[in-house]
Amino acid sequence: MKLLLIITGACLILSFIGDRRKTALGLKKGAMMFLKILPTILTVIIVVSILLYLVPEQKIAGWFGEESGFDGYMAAALVGSISLIQGFIAFPMAGVLVQSGVSYPVIAIFITTLLM
Repeated sequence: MKLLLIITGACLILSFIGDRRKTALGLKKGAMMFLKILPTILTVIIVVSILLYLVPEQKIAGWFGEESGFDGYMAAALVGSISLIQGFIAFPMAGVLVQSGVSYPVIAIFITTLLM
């Protein structure tokens, strides 16, 4: 992560040296785009956090874990199909779900149906 930040900072400095006006405009546009998606990101994070707090990890693992079988796959497909979550939010959320005991095939089905 540190390497990515260093590379990004170096590219920003080079861009600033090349054309200050375009760099400032790009930073402003990027900030505006970030502020546009921020409510969506925060809403999903809050909802997932509340659900993970209210539902014990054993229950989540039982519904969507290795032992859930076909029912877990179908539930993940159903939830993924009706959810309106962008990919940049879904991938970090999938990481949290894996840490809670959800199996990788179930996560794959959830993300595949989510992004289709």
